[in-house]
Amino acid sequence: MSPKPMALVVLAALALATGCAAPLGMYGHHPEELWRLPAGAPAAPPAPSYRGDPIVLKCFDDESLVPVGAHFVGAEPGAESMSQAYAPVVALAPVLFDATYAALARSRYPVWKDYLPSPEIRRGPPGAARYVVVRGVVKELEVSTFESPAPDGGPGAVDDAARAVIAFTVLDDAGASKKTFTVAARARIHRGSGDVLAALGRRVAIDLANTFNAGL
Repeated sequence: MSPKPMALVVLAALALATGCAAPLGMYGHHPEELWRLPAGAPAAPPAPSYRGDPIVLKCFDDESLVPVGAHFVGAEPGAESMSQAYAPVVALAPVLFDATYAALARSRYPVWKDYLPSPEIRRGPPGAARYVVVRGVVKELEVSTFESPAPDGGPGAVDDAARAVIAFTVLDDAGASKKTFTVAARARIHRGSGDVLAALGRRVAIDLANTFNAGL
């Protein structure tokens, strides 16, 4: 038996929330957008052409709504196809942050981790006289699953899907704001093919890489 992928561990940590049904899921969520996505693992971020100061990536703050998503069975998401809602019992923003950082580091971007999200506390990489700080605040985070029943009526294939909207601020080493931008990322994968939050983190990393390459 293959090891349980991280996506299942994360999703297993979501508790059932009741009374949240709405025509297309819960308030502020858009499962129909995730349902229309093709399933597949995201590509790696583009090769780095960034030549600026080292980048300190701060752990994401989280201002997103809860519950975080729902499980849909059958046809296009709707009130009649939503079987349960998910509410997080662990913080998901740090998981998304780790996945984003890992994708950037694997692609050799000059990024360093900072697990303190506060912009007032800034620390540069060892030996760096200058650096920039990139701080992200998760505004929306949605994780849903879509199940297609088998022809015999039994359990069918399941896809995990997620999306995030993250507001980023770029600060210099003195704390002055240099740039703001927003990343809206989406991912959908087949259950068992990996971790959906890792896939979403790679999508965020692709947008961040493009922004870095354009210059901070």
